[in-house]
Amino acid sequence: MIATRWLDTLLQRERAIFGYLIDSPLAPLAEPTRGWESLARKIQREAMAAAIPPIAWSAATITAAYALAQLWVRPGQALSVWPLYVVQCTVPLFLLGVLKTRLQAHVETAFLAADLVYTGALCAQLLGPDTHPSGIAGFVAVKLLAVAAFVPWRPRYQWVSVCGALLFYGICLPYSVRYALETHRLHLYALPFIAGGFSILGIRAVAWQRLELVRHALIRDVTLGRLQLLLDHMPAACVVSDRENRYIYWNRAAESIFGYGAEEVLGKTVFEVITPPHLRDLSRRGIELTARVGNIGPVRSENLTKDGRRIICEWSIVALRDADGSFFGVLSMCQDVTERHRDEEERRNTIEKLREVDRLRADFVATMSHELRNPLNAIMGYAGLLAEGTFGPLVPEQRAILERMNLRARELLELVNSALDVSRIESGQALVKLEVVQPGAVLEEIRQGTAELQKSGVRIEWDIEPDLPALYTDATKVKVIVRNLLSNAVKYTDQGYVRVRARRSYPGVEISVSDSGRGIPNAELENIFRPFHQLRERGNEDPPGAGLGLYLVHRFAELLGAEIHVESEVGRGSTFTVKLPAQPPGTLLG
Repeated sequence: MIATRWLDTLLQRERAIFGYLIDSPLAPLAEPTRGWESLARKIQREAMAAAIPPIAWSAATITAAYALAQLWVRPGQALSVWPLYVVQCTVPLFLLGVLKTRLQAHVETAFLAADLVYTGALCAQLLGPDTHPSGIAGFVAVKLLAVAAFVPWRPRYQWVSVCGALLFYGICLPYSVRYALETHRLHLYALPFIAGGFSILGIRAVAWQRLELVRHALIRDVTLGRLQLLLDHMPAACVVSDRENRYIYWNRAAESIFGYGAEEVLGKTVFEVITPPHLRDLSRRGIELTARVGNIGPVRSENLTKDGRRIICEWSIVALRDADGSFFGVLSMCQDVTERHRDEEERRNTIEKLREVDRLRADFVATMSHELRNPLNAIMGYAGLLAEGTFGPLVPEQRAILERMNLRARELLELVNSALDVSRIESGQALVKLEVVQPGAVLEEIRQGTAELQKSGVRIEWDIEPDLPALYTDATKVKVIVRNLLSNAVKYTDQGYVRVRARRSYPGVEISVSDSGRGIPNAELENIFRPFHQLRERGNEDPPGAGLGLYLVHRFAELLGAEIHVESEVGRGSTFTVKLPAQPPGTLLG
């Protein structure tokens, strides 16, 4: 009973001291093992103070009962040593008084002094004329074992107590009046000294285990305190439920988000507090799934606050397991994303509307392009008939005007086709038709179809390496890339050359278009592939076109997985290089 009471007292004192440490805002700054020895001593002093009342009352009661028994059985012996009985009964009462004075801070020293006085009085009974040594020997042995088992003091105090008891007994025993009458003296020495030996052997082991328990408890409680402090100050709500789905922890962020205090929800199930009725079955299935797979999330769910508001929370849920892997609860963390969810919904709706507008625009551009190409083709057809003299001979002035008209019509048709291509790209309808392509044949076809690009003072040179490797690509888009680069080079070259080169570049083909024209300023290089951007120079008239050629080159190169590089120097020309891969990334030869 005394041992159980002492252990309970020790645990209560330990929890009180560690609770003070945990509640401190500086707990996360402390090492888990810092100061544990001083705390262990403090716990021992507290435990000693708590153990004194039951030990003192027990000692006083046992001594009084023993004295009364001796008075009944051996009145002569009891009367001869009655002052010693008085001392033995007074010492425990003195200890009880110590607890109410300033000596309580030195409770271990006071207890040791009282123990030595009590033991000295006990051993001094041997000097009485009618005292039997065997009774005192048994009493001393029991006292040594009891003190070692029930007094929670440090080893050195306990060693002093044991050694002091054996010393007092060893001095008093030979001077006992009845010692000479004992025929078997061995047991008089054996009982106390064997008990003292067992007491000394157990002192260090018990003290070490006690300190280890205290140290591990401190590490555990400080770690738990640090974790609780972190969870309490997390911006996200953090709640823990047990295997019966009842809340056992509710942090401050959860109080802020849902409006419930911890005392209002602890012990309640997760389905009756913040879960709307129509989502309770889904929530229950989610917890069951978490128990099986370990974690789920992040997932969004509708929840209820204390004032009845419906909010959207984003949850991450983790299963908690014992050391043997058995499920015992769930840790759930969430944030209130109501505003973000609303913004995302509005953003999605806006994006859908913009996509619809873009689709309508693409359809409009496609329709208008189709409608414009028909009259343009008719105009170009009639202009060709007029140029051939089908409707009669033309004078030189008429032929010159007809050629200019035909050139402008072709430029307009090219603009319409470019606008249609841009519309298809931006609407995601620019499909890539992959096939095995011979680059040499494609470039030869482009060379024959660009005769109209020739202008006075500029020569177009073609340098095509023979036996170029076949490519798995879109021939139509390759033609648009090369033709636009060639057209752009001729447009900005007044005198000199425009050179188209094609070389093998493992694992594909490298096509470059260089010129000796005006060049591009460095400040403009990062803008040349933007739609509707044109290079305008002071002193020169605005170039023809809408600024879509290089934009199409860049976007088509992306679709084909090609790389495009530009090198330019003002006044000395530019070089555009396109590296076409053997096949676009992520494709298989069909």
